[in-house]
Amino acid sequence: MIIKKKLSIDSAHKLDLPYESKCNNIHGHRWEVTCEIEGHLVNGMVIDFNKLKSFFDKYDHVYLNDVYGSPTTVENLSGHFAVEIFKMQDNISRVKVSLRETENSFAISEYK
Repeated sequence: MIIKKKLSIDSAHKLDLPYESKCNNIHGHRWEVTCEIEGHLVNGMVIDFNKLKSFFDKYDHVYLNDVYGSPTTVENLSGHFAVEIFKMQDNISRVKVSLRETENSFAISEYK
């Protein structure tokens, strides 16, 4: 069984790039997240949608560098989220996280 959940979080971060970039300054995004989770049913669900929302709520209105250190690129963040969700329950066999940083920039990470 495969389920999907879409949500958004507002968080700040900065990058420490070895070249001049406006992204080296603290700035924020409305991150659009789409999770695709595959697994077998437990109590009729792959995972409770409220559990996923609670997972992402802890990243809403925070400074992501305090949580993950650096670099907090969209690529690294989507990977962190996919791994953490995969480890939430034993019945999960695959997690795919699409994380959109801006309207035209996103990363997709898959963990099995």
